[in-house]
Amino acid sequence: MWHRGARRSPGDDPAGAGGPRDGCIGGTLVASARATAVANDVESRVRVRRADGLAGLPERSTDLIVCNPPFHSGAAVVPDAGVRLLRGTRRVLRPDGELWTVYNSRLSRARELRRTVGPTEVIADDGRFTVARTTLGS
Repeated sequence: MWHRGARRSPGDDPAGAGGPRDGCIGGTLVASARATAVANDVESRVRVRRADGLAGLPERSTDLIVCNPPFHSGAAVVPDAGVRLLRGTRRVLRPDGELWTVYNSRLSRARELRRTVGPTEVIADDGRFTVARTTLGS
């Protein structure tokens, strides 16, 4: 998950710093996100975090969250695995902030995003993956 605009807190690390932690999958994903930020020349504006969802981020501290919400717990498919993460975005986004998500189309996350975060626009859907932009509702 990328977030922009948050104050530095434990678990934050500037994009491009460090590498996979203990060779774990999460560490590999963090390294991949950092490499993507570097490749797109945005590493100075992006913080990549490895944390339990949005834990540790202050309220109303973030302009932008970009994520692929999880739907696995280990190897098992658990469709609600990312719901807590999505609900937490409402707490950390600034009033003009945005949440951009990409998810498996069969999970129909747009309804959950509208209900728990705010107005949601599906930007693209190829039948396999959906990209959506969500803003805070009132």
